[in-house]
Amino acid sequence: ALGPRGVNVCEPLLSSSETLEGIAFRNDGLSAEACYEIKRLFLKLSSPTRLKKLHFWNNMSGDGGGIATAELLSQSPFMEDFQLSTTRCGEEGGNAICASLKNCPMLQKIDLSDNTFNVSGAIELSKSLRSLPRMVVLETLDISLNDVSVDSLKYLPDALAGKNQFKKLIVKGN
Repeated sequence: ALGPRGVNVCEPLLSSSETLEGIAFRNDGLSAEACYEIKRLFLKLSSPTRLKKLHFWNNMSGDGGGIATAELLSQSPFMEDFQLSTTRCGEEGGNAICASLKNCPMLQKIDLSDNTFNVSGAIELSKSLRSLPRMVVLETLDISLNDVSVDSLKYLPDALAGKNQFKKLIVKGN
């Protein structure tokens, strides 16, 4: 597992790249503490960050990792491709992630699949999408396998209105 010490070992390499625009942490066993270290590292490089792509997939970061990642997203206005899937992120972390998306007007792809954001996460996501009328480049939104109810999905059509590039909404397994 890539814990906080593992992230810290990577710091010299990551810090040497002033133009780093994308990174993926896939199947690394990231803990919440490691996500806080990732946030610290990127905000140390530049604030706001230059990140355009940030992927977390199949990790163990949970709500704490979601909250840390949300703090990083809040400082990433150039984000185009964000994935936080299969991370055991629950309602608290999901709400933080969904609220932070309003700071990312350049998003084209959002993958929040296979977490447990529940109804409140879907409502928070709708609020963020609705508050970003200039987020017209959004193409894909994946909220599958998130314990989102049919009742909370009713907020999405209005939130997605005006997103001229929007092509794909994935909601399976809810």
